[in-house]
Amino acid sequence: TPIFEFRRLVPYPLDHGRPANASFEASGPCSRGSGRNSFGGAGKQAAMNATQAIPRRWNVDIDGIKWLPRLIDKSRMRESGKLGSYLVGHSPVDYAFLKKAGIGTDEFVALAVREDSDAGVLTALRARGFDESKVRAWSDRFETTYKVYISLWDVDEGYRPPSPIEKLVIPVVRRIEGPLMNVVRMVRPKP
Repeated sequence: TPIFEFRRLVPYPLDHGRPANASFEASGPCSRGSGRNSFGGAGKQAAMNATQAIPRRWNVDIDGIKWLPRLIDKSRMRESGKLGSYLVGHSPVDYAFLKKAGIGTDEFVALAVREDSDAGVLTALRARGFDESKVRAWSDRFETTYKVYISLWDVDEGYRPPSPIEKLVIPVVRRIEGPLMNVVRMVRPKP
């Protein structure tokens, strides 16, 4: 069975890169941060607000490369002690991206922390050399390859409301996700 990162900050975070016509509102208190962000929309290239505990959405890209902004955010969250139950390098999506980019997790985290901007991270990746066409091909297939994960992330991070069944399952998952992700970090290798 696949290992996935399933993480919640608030039941439905406000203004977190969702389209303006999203049909549901936030409810409940935030566990950390404000539950808001400064990204404005899925296509924005703005860096993550330092108070955020939710990385940018899966479909945000940097120069056409999906997942890179999210991985940058998670790397910076790890280094600032705000990663929570998110995974860096251990998730199947991080693993695939890092392998295709030919860089290890710790090296990528150091690069993301060192560079001040998304463009700086991409420039540094290009300078160290990676098969950009391979990464772009992977990015182009992202929605098809990770369809199940996308559905989970979108509910978990408040981009869509949970179905009646998800409403029953989510509280159970939330009770075990922290310890479960700690086990994943111990047993699943990172590149």
